[in-house]
Amino acid sequence: MRLLWLGVGVLMVGACRSPEPPATPAGSPADNVDTDTDIPDTDPPLSAFRSNSWLLEDLDIVPITDTDGDGTLDNKLPEVLEAVDLLMRNQDMSTAAINENIAANIAQLTTVVFLDADSDGDALEIDVLTGMAGDGTTLAVDPVSYDDLGVPRSQLIGEFVDSLSFGVSGAVLLRITMLQGVAPAPVQLQSVVLDGEITESELVLTGRLRGVIPVDSFIDEAIAPLIPPEGYEIFPGVISSRDEVLAIIRDLAPGLADVTLPDGSVGISAVFDLVAGEWEIP
Repeated sequence: MRLLWLGVGVLMVGACRSPEPPATPAGSPADNVDTDTDIPDTDPPLSAFRSNSWLLEDLDIVPITDTDGDGTLDNKLPEVLEAVDLLMRNQDMSTAAINENIAANIAQLTTVVFLDADSDGDALEIDVLTGMAGDGTTLAVDPVSYDDLGVPRSQLIGEFVDSLSFGVSGAVLLRITMLQGVAPAPVQLQSVVLDGEITESELVLTGRLRGVIPVDSFIDEAIAPLIPPEGYEIFPGVISSRDEVLAIIRDLAPGLADVTLPDGSVGISAVFDLVAGEWEIP
């Protein structure tokens, strides 16, 4: 676990006795010297929070497309899943079904995610780490959470906006359970903003995560593993091969995307609500 260690300076003062100074006559200038050595008070940090880790307890794709009620679509993912659901036919790919799958895997410790946070009370860094369940009860961080230099692959940086509320941004890899019985898919999110708050006791973290899923990686990492090698019947009486199904999805993808990323590729806006409980990583 990466913790923020606050440096504590230790001042060592050597003292020795010296002859008594001569008495100063009353009323001399020395009587007016300010000998107050108290350190001036400084503003306390925005939050008393320092360093904690949380275990993800709930993750939901927000089912509505206009999450802030301003009349503009800002969460395209539910519409994309609806379109994929039509193509997958016998496999339920609805937002509600996927949320149920995510919840089941979190409860069974098939999906384990840590939010490992460091803070000096103002600045805040949250590392999103993939976890592992050993014997079903013992949890640990999966080494794949870090690159070759030991830097977290998913890192959000920001600050507290008041004593308990925060805002961080960056990039995140989430593992989403698309179908039961299929390994959770790595879903890349770029341009991520996570706004959240910590309860007074610092036992629970809640937040809303907004980001953009690049279409190509979503197809390759989340959708492609769900298509059986033999393909299936998309159109009545016609069996489409796996490659043909993927080609249809790739042709539809640009029309489903709603965001253009800085590199010119297209992406899907996505919004998730999450809840995490305090956890001590071994």
